[in-house]
Amino acid sequence: MAKLSLLKEISGHDPLNLPAVVWIIIGLFVTIVSMRLGEKFTLFMWVGLLFLAFGVFKLLAYFITKKEVSKPEQNTMQRAMGGQVIKCNSCRKSVYMNQYFCHHCGGRLR
Repeated sequence: MAKLSLLKEISGHDPLNLPAVVWIIIGLFVTIVSMRLGEKFTLFMWVGLLFLAFGVFKLLAYFITKKEVSKPEQNTMQRAMGGQVIKCNSCRKSVYMNQYFCHHCGGRLR
């Protein structure tokens, strides 16, 4: 684990925090290539299958733990952000009434 934290410090990126699709693609690639190369690369086939399984696990975990925002929560968030929504005079996009500038175009609201 110390090596992983050192790698995270150096690169600023957690290597295990790759998207599930990346794990699946790498796993498929390594598995298919190692199967085509023959019996000498059986270990790589198993490593590829492990990557594939990890990617599928991450994908399932994402869909199981994904939280949907309900309408009452959206209304609460809207009130917390300033209540009413108005249109920007410059770009006609929706912005909150308590803002001074449009976050889409930068136009002055008041």
